[in-house]
Amino acid sequence: MVDHPKEPTIDFQDWFDGGNIFYRSKDKQRFQYAVNAIIEDGMGLAVIGTNETVLDHYCRMLLARLREHDKFQLEVLLPTDTENLLRRFNEMVEAMSIEQARKVPDDDELLPVKLLVINDAKLVKDEQWALLERLLADFPGINVRLVLFIDKTGCPNYEKPLGLFGRKLYRWVVETPSYSEAQQLFEAAKEHGYENAVGALLKDTGLGAIIDPMESALNETDSESLDAFVEEHDEFDEDTEQPRRSRWSRAGFWVTATVILG
Repeated sequence: MVDHPKEPTIDFQDWFDGGNIFYRSKDKQRFQYAVNAIIEDGMGLAVIGTNETVLDHYCRMLLARLREHDKFQLEVLLPTDTENLLRRFNEMVEAMSIEQARKVPDDDELLPVKLLVINDAKLVKDEQWALLERLLADFPGINVRLVLFIDKTGCPNYEKPLGLFGRKLYRWVVETPSYSEAQQLFEAAKEHGYENAVGALLKDTGLGAIIDPMESALNETDSESLDAFVEEHDEFDEDTEQPRRSRWSRAGFWVTATVILG
C-alpha cells in the first residue's frame, strides 16, 4: 500500500498576529525587526515601498504597537508646514536648558523618546530635510528619532535625504504582494473567518481579482468599452493636475530657522 503525500497546510499564523494582518508571510518577521530596531536598538525607521495602501496599513500597525510603550511620545509631523516644525522643536528645547538640549543623553537617563512620524515623505522639500537633520544634530538632548514612510513612486530621489541621517535609520523595504502571495493570504483568511477583512485589504491594494476573478474580468471589459467610446466620440477634456504648492515662503523659512538655530 502506497501512502499518498498530504497536501501542505496553510499556517494561519504566518499572516496574522492578534488583530494584525500581514500582506506577505515574510512581513510578519520583518515588521518585528523594525519594531525591535526602535525599541531595543535606539534607532529611527524608514519604511520604503511602492504601494501607498500597503504603506498606510503598516504605518497604522506600527504606530499602534509603539503606543503600547510608555517611553515613546508619538507625534505625526506635517512637513509642509515648516513653521510648525520649527515651533515644535522650539517647544522641546524650551522644556530644558540649552546645555541639556545640546548634550547627548547618557544611557542610564530615563528620558522619553520623541518619535516624529512622517507618513508621506514625498511632501518634504530638500531644504526641509536639511533643516530637520540640522535640528536633530544640534539638539541630541531632546532625544528625537524619525519614523519615515516613503513611497518610491512619488519620491524617486529618496536616497538623498536618507543619506543625511546615515545609520540612525533602520530600513524596511516593503514589497507589494504578488498574485500567488495574495492568493495564499486569502485562502488562509477563508479558513479562519477573516475573508471579509482580508478581501477589503486586497481590493484596496489593487488585488481584488483574487477575491472575484469574474468581477475583475467584467470591470476590465467595461474599461475597454469606455476607452473605445472615448476614442470614437472624443468629447472628453483632458484633466490637468496642478502641482501642490507649499504654504510657506522660502524667505520666511530661512529667517525663522536662523532665529531658532542662533
